[in-house]
Amino acid sequence: MAEDDDGVAGTAQLTVLRGLAWDGAPRGLLEGIRAVRRGVTSALLTWGIDEARRRGCKRIHLDSGLNRGDLRDFYARLGFEYGYQGFTRVL
Repeated sequence: MAEDDDGVAGTAQLTVLRGLAWDGAPRGLLEGIRAVRRGVTSALLTWGIDEARRRGCKRIHLDSGLNRGDLRDFYARLGFEYGYQGFTRVL
């Protein structure tokens, strides 16, 4: 959760998952990003990336903005690649 002088400025949820893909390496699922400003969104995404890496994740998947072209460019600047299932970034 991100806060400013007015209270809650944004939220995000990171879930760490293990599966059969990528030799069982943990991966992060970042979702539920809600923010009042794009700067807050950037901070929440950076937190999610750093926290996933700290927890040993090899990839992070972003479930957000799949149908919005403006977000595709924004996420690409943060290193995410768009695919048919969402946005993914190798850590």
